[in-house]
Amino acid sequence: MKTIAIDMDDVMADTSGTHLELYNKDFNDHVTLDDLNHIELTALRPHLKHEIYDYFNRPGFFRNIKVMDHSQDIIRALAKKI
Repeated sequence: MKTIAIDMDDVMADTSGTHLELYNKDFNDHVTLDDLNHIELTALRPHLKHEIYDYFNRPGFFRNIKVMDHSQDIIRALAKKI
């Protein structure tokens, strides 16, 4: 049986978008994914480093991440080819 491995963060699951959405809501900020091109949010807001990383420890954070558009369709198509 063949197997295919697919990364979840920002491939299947919109981890960055969900994280940024929560941050913007909690801190009344307006950072976009384009603002984070090749840098982490903590580089833009170093004074909030602890708070920014703490989102990953919130109960349900990973359970409630949005699915990337079309990712499920693409994975189904890949699965048919293996």
